Amino acid sequence: MPATLVWYRADLRSHDNPALVEACRAASTQGKAVIAVFLVTPQQWLEHGLGSNQAHFLLRNLESLSQQLNALNIPLKFLETPDFQGVPQKLTDFCAQHQISDVYCNQQYEWNERQRDRAVAQKLSESGAQLHTFTDQVIFSPGQLLTGKGDYYTVFTPFYRNWISQLSSAQLQPLPPPAKQFPGPIKPDPLPELPDFPTPEQPLQKLWAAGENTALQALNEFCEEGLRDYASLRDQPALKGTSGLSAWLALGVLSPRQCLTAAWQASEGRIMDKNTGAGVWVSELVWREFYRHLLVGFPRISHGKAFKPETEKLAWRSLEQPEVQQQFQAWQEGQTGFPLVDAAMRQLNQTGWMHNRLRMLTAMFLSKHLLIDWRLGEAYFAEKLVDWDLAANNGGWQWAASTGTDAVPYFRLFNPYSQSQRFDPEGEFIRRWVPELKHLNSKQIHQPPVDKTDLFAESSYPQPIIDLKAARERVMQAFQAIKN
Repeated sequence: MPATLVWYRADLRSHDNPALVEACRAASTQGKAVIAVFLVTPQQWLEHGLGSNQAHFLLRNLESLSQQLNALNIPLKFLETPDFQGVPQKLTDFCAQHQISDVYCNQQYEWNERQRDRAVAQKLSESGAQLHTFTDQVIFSPGQLLTGKGDYYTVFTPFYRNWISQLSSAQLQPLPPPAKQFPGPIKPDPLPELPDFPTPEQPLQKLWAAGENTALQALNEFCEEGLRDYASLRDQPALKGTSGLSAWLALGVLSPRQCLTAAWQASEGRIMDKNTGAGVWVSELVWREFYRHLLVGFPRISHGKAFKPETEKLAWRSLEQPEVQQQFQAWQEGQTGFPLVDAAMRQLNQTGWMHNRLRMLTAMFLSKHLLIDWRLGEAYFAEKLVDWDLAANNGGWQWAASTGTDAVPYFRLFNPYSQSQRFDPEGEFIRRWVPELKHLNSKQIHQPPVDKTDLFAESSYPQPIIDLKAARERVMQAFQAIKN
């Protein structure tokens, strides 16, 4: 029987899903069944740097989505092709097989994804079918908020002001899930296997519960218990001061509009007031949107290029040098001799997540103190993060490396010791992730004493791999060289 197709991508939910709602509305009007599909493209994922942690979190969320859709009489089917090049033909053949003339999907903003969607739209059109796309992942579509000159914003604050001024109550109305659909003869598929992505250790899987209901519950708990104090607690990694929602946002298990609405309700409408926890948290959501607008306005970002072209001339230290390779490995493993940096990297390696304040610190340590290309750090984060998201990850790394938009000035470096004293004053976070230092007091733990007189003293914690003053001078010279 004829059917309508919903093409799922980074929007793994039934609530507030424009493509799903419109597909079901059209199907009901035309007396058609609804089918959902997800394209598995393992080679493309590997080329994009997707790691096993997020790949398997994706699988578990797809499993939950399939159950939810099945309750609505919407079977979820899986099509597999190595990369995006095979997607147009796969989808067109599937549509022909099931008498589908209309495909509904939510927009994605990365370069490869947009090129894929153009090719799909053309291929479907040639076969007599049509692709319908809808705004998602953002409140305002890229290009909808522009400067007075008609350009994309390159600085966050004016973008944020325009975003706030344009926000209306209509944009705080999440869409409900559709009603049960007309049942068709097609059954949902079992989950695909991902041989190229090893299954993460069991403890990691337990840390990240999948599914839309779990995500919505976590959102509600944060708004009830954590939103009010978010502004004062968010920079302290030893505390549960952040929302912890980023993994679900990255896969679209939650939508930004759901988050905004929940914050609006919990704060009695004070999401525009940056003196409130809700206002500060919403500004962080707007940062995510800002980075998505940049992907469209400045496509070079999706191609691994610096936002500031002149910084492509920076003389990064090469991993071909043994010392640099050893320092990069020490950074990856949390063995740099700088306690807060090491605690952060170990948190990443063991949980697939890192506190946002520490993402800035570790990124700046690699790109500036070690003068190692930010792209290597960005790729390592992509490999490890459960909440990996190209726009946010790239934006954060380029901000820290002073190669991006609205970036921290090149001469500003986070001192690992002072950051530690300021944001982990009692050393609680360090003790949790660097247990070999837990015996030190709250003053020593930020900068462990080094006994240079006893050459035979045994210590399981390494000495600092760099001198901070010399490292600062080195990166200053590198940036001055491209300025001159």
